[in-house]
Amino acid sequence: MIKIFDALEICLQELENGESMETVLARFPELAGELRPILKTSLAAKNMSAPEPSADTVRRGRARLMQRVAEMRETKGVTRKRVIPAFQRLALSFALTAMLLLSGTGLANASASALPGESLYPVKRTWEDLRLLLIFNKEARNLLEDQYEYERLQEVDELLVEGRHETIQIAGVFMQVNGRNYVSGIQVILPSELQLPANGTAVALTGRTNAQGYVEIITIDPLPDGSVVPVGKPVELELGTEPGTESGSGSKIQAPESDTKYYAMDGTLEAISSTALIVNGLAIYPDNMQVKGELCPGIHVDVKGYFVEDGRFYVTKVEAKGSCSSGGGDNNTNINDCSNTNDDKNNCDGDIEDDHEKDDGGNDNGDD
Repeated sequence: MIKIFDALEICLQELENGESMETVLARFPELAGELRPILKTSLAAKNMSAPEPSADTVRRGRARLMQRVAEMRETKGVTRKRVIPAFQRLALSFALTAMLLLSGTGLANASASALPGESLYPVKRTWEDLRLLLIFNKEARNLLEDQYEYERLQEVDELLVEGRHETIQIAGVFMQVNGRNYVSGIQVILPSELQLPANGTAVALTGRTNAQGYVEIITIDPLPDGSVVPVGKPVELELGTEPGTESGSGSKIQAPESDTKYYAMDGTLEAISSTALIVNGLAIYPDNMQVKGELCPGIHVDVKGYFVEDGRFYVTKVEAKGSCSSGGGDNNTNINDCSNTNDDKNNCDGDIEDDHEKDDGGNDNGDD
């Protein structure tokens, strides 16, 4: 069997080289009967011409090949991505976060008092962002965000006290008082090309502090309605000298006429000083003012008063709707005392009337 296979291989090779079948078979006469039909079949197959594939067939075949290659590449990519399962990736993230918390606490404490422009200030802000990221309760996160907004105002106050020139970002309430512009109690200067926001608008601004005690605004943008921003410290208001009677604070206001028309209004108390209140962006001035409840920035109030010729509104009665948070009543120390435009003290509320009567009685007894 091996001999016939060897002979067949030699015969096929010689036929391929151009030898005739009879010449090839003459070399193996004893195997000629078996080799002849095989060689004839080989020559017949060689002489058959296979048709060339059409261009469409070639194009479809190439497309199938490229699609298969793409599928194999995609499968390989997915396999590579899944080297670390989802659960393990989550566990790894928590582990890295825990390591950051443990290693960064000391650095965070050191940066707690950092101000804008100092080397540790980016660490402070990053730590704040991380704390917010790890709080999943929405209410608690909002409270912490409010705390950080108040801290931005305190940072600006410190920079202004030190007379430093630093870039800052704050959010607050825009107010225009006595011809000056303020954002949550911080005096600001707007470039002429910037549009002046309306009084009481919640804004976010970028600016630079300076040694003159105010912030030079670079950009200022109004925030959406309902945005919660820090009110900041009260703005001290200056009362002009006008005809009338001298008030308890030393400034003079016009006494109301007997036919004065009184008006009632309500709104949010935005700022308090020893001489005036800001309600919904309007400065109102006390005139024998009766106070019901505790006043503090951010509380809703009902007020009653009258207008004078120059357009100022003098309030005779104010009622707080709600209660202040702890320590919120400190700002209204000078407001709760009735500011007397006349010598008549009976315009104060009942409690104050009683206090005056008792004081008078005590003085009489002392004289006796």
